Amino acid sequence: MLHDSCAAIGRDPAEITCSMLARYEGDDDALRADVAAMESAGVDLMICRSPKSEPPAVIERVADAISG
Repeated sequence: MLHDSCAAIGRDPAEITCSMLARYEGDDDALRADVAAMESAGVDLMICRSPKSEPPAVIERVADAISG
């Protein structure tokens, strides 16, 4: 959709940062699948959200889940 809209107005889509929101609900496999889908779609920036009930250290689990 982004590429079509840019073509319609003569704008280079590479000038636009494409971002998406991923939700981490404690399922590492689901997060990895979401990240893979975003990469396939050409997303430049992924923002990850976790439940407010999670402690700040959850970011380490998220990093581990998406790095390998």
